[in-house]
Amino acid sequence: MSGRNENGRKPRNPGSRKHPRRPARSEVAQVVLQMADELLRQVVAATETLPERTPPSLGRTLREAASQTQAGVVEACGERSPRRALRILSTTDHGLRRLGVWVDLAERFGDLSLDCALRLLEIQSRLLVGLEALMASWSCPSSRPRSAAAATFATLELAVPDFARS
Repeated sequence: MSGRNENGRKPRNPGSRKHPRRPARSEVAQVVLQMADELLRQVVAATETLPERTPPSLGRTLREAASQTQAGVVEACGERSPRRALRILSTTDHGLRRLGVWVDLAERFGDLSLDCALRLLEIQSRLLVGLEALMASWSCPSSRPRSAAAATFATLELAVPDFARS
């Protein structure tokens, strides 16, 4: 029984990791981080122009949802465990969808202009696709995502859209 322990298994190399670390700055992660940053900037700009009759809690809620989205993406990109990263990204996905509901409500009640709401919802939808691709990259054994979401993400621009820069 050379090289085996009492259970008949080979001993695990103490220096090896159970989950190999994925690069935190992969192409998909970089684009998703850029989009999350752009979403936060656009939400802050939009909440600064809310009418005075708007309850302050609406602006606070929009900014919190956008900043939590950005923080979730950053935290997941630095995570070593795929299971924990997927849990963080799933929570981030739910928060991002909640942001979309609040933007829609703010536009319906006249607190946000239609152009502003559409710009925020477009960034949000691109970011949702990016999050799906990022989740797929964590759940695949290889470093490249192979899901439909990743294929969809590949068709998007690999930079923050032009409208966000203006």
